[in-house]
Amino acid sequence: MVRPWSDQKTVMRNSNHFVSDEEKFRALLDTAPDAMVISNRKGEIVLINQQTETLFGYKRTQLIGKPVEILIPGTFQTRHKGHRDHYFADPKVRTMGAGLELFAMRSDGTQFPVEISLSPLETTEGLLVSAAIRDITERKKAEVKFRGLLESAPDAMVIANEKGEIVLINYQTEVLFGYKKEELTGQLVELLVPAGARHKHTAHRSGYSKEPKVRSMGAGLELFAVRKDGSQFPVEISLSPLETTDGLLVSAAIRDITERKKSEEAITQLNKELESFTYSVSHDLRSPLRIIDGYADILITDYKDKLDNEGNRVLGIIKTNARRMGQLIDDLLNLSQVGRKELTRHLTDMKRLVSSVIGEQLSYPGCRATIKQGNLEPVLCDSSLIRQVWINLISNAIKYSGKQEQPFIETGSERKGEDIVYFVKDNGVGFDMKYAGNLFGVFQRLHKITEFEGTGIGLALVSRILAKHNGKIWAESEPGKGAVFYFSLPY
Repeated sequence: MVRPWSDQKTVMRNSNHFVSDEEKFRALLDTAPDAMVISNRKGEIVLINQQTETLFGYKRTQLIGKPVEILIPGTFQTRHKGHRDHYFADPKVRTMGAGLELFAMRSDGTQFPVEISLSPLETTEGLLVSAAIRDITERKKAEVKFRGLLESAPDAMVIANEKGEIVLINYQTEVLFGYKKEELTGQLVELLVPAGARHKHTAHRSGYSKEPKVRSMGAGLELFAVRKDGSQFPVEISLSPLETTDGLLVSAAIRDITERKKSEEAITQLNKELESFTYSVSHDLRSPLRIIDGYADILITDYKDKLDNEGNRVLGIIKTNARRMGQLIDDLLNLSQVGRKELTRHLTDMKRLVSSVIGEQLSYPGCRATIKQGNLEPVLCDSSLIRQVWINLISNAIKYSGKQEQPFIETGSERKGEDIVYFVKDNGVGFDMKYAGNLFGVFQRLHKITEFEGTGIGLALVSRILAKHNGKIWAESEPGKGAVFYFSLPY
């Protein structure tokens, strides 16, 4: 017969620490966050805490002296007795049923998932075992939700621990790599990395563990993964740290970019062919255009007096269009050369560069604009190309504000995040923002050529130059209220 704990004058030893004050021990037991159930070698409950009563719905008197199996669902009771005997044969601190899903049962018969830790207690009454029981219902719900989110992810998701061992994957990982879930769980993530890169990957993994944060993996590098059949494929990987009760985990979202790479290569090849074609055509057009312009000059010089007014008017049209065609060819050549030119970056004094451009623009006959030069941050760039950006934007501002009584243009800059944003503002005719998407395309114009001259290539050239610098360009405007063109460059 089990004597109630309150009748026992027992000195307990747990992990070589002695507790002689029974009331102190009971008070400590009741402050434990988990349900605590202490039983003897026969499996009879000798002591519980307040959390046990709350969790299981029993009074203390209803449990003392009862077999611990009263707290276990009927289907597990017989098996539990065998496990209990096995534990007493080799008592030590450990979790119960490691790797298994454990369930407990309340007084009303409802079952719930639990996590149980066992500890042996040497007493003068013999060996006892203390079971710390934690209700993990909410954790299980969170795990189910997490797994649902994991499986709904469009990418392969691989979660590994600090040792690099895979602890969880989703179905997309099985499809992408050709492994079954059980084949990957417990394996090092390097199994999915090409053999030649595994040593480096191990070092990178250790470095990430020291400074975990959400980021892309191998930024600026070409990454490859390897399938079960040994085939390699290009990937894009995003890493995210996950803090858990089991320590730091790392979630890797892996995307196969084979098709994207094929498309990028095809586009690159098409662009090269297009640039080559544009350069060739533009170069070949120069010769006949010079001939047309030259013969028109001869007619004007030698035969002006022999032609009537209509003849001279037609010659003027020929000269004007030949000159316009020449400008168009020059712009096309510039556009094609930007794509072929390698950047030469150096720290550029933007104030000095823009001041030079403004001086040139104001020197042209008929220019009436007032240009205010604000603060312009220096930046690392190809100064010859960025100079072309300023020439196009400032000359456009002068052109489109030229019909105002007092044309006014302003330049400036400000830092925003990791970029410097520059601007050119004018008080000209402006444009409707619904057409803003057409601004930076080749041969795209928002105004008739009879209103404002131009080839429709200048802003396309600006956009391409900035793209080569990993920059951007955009504009804001209203009809009749001027326009502001912004462009950003990383610093």
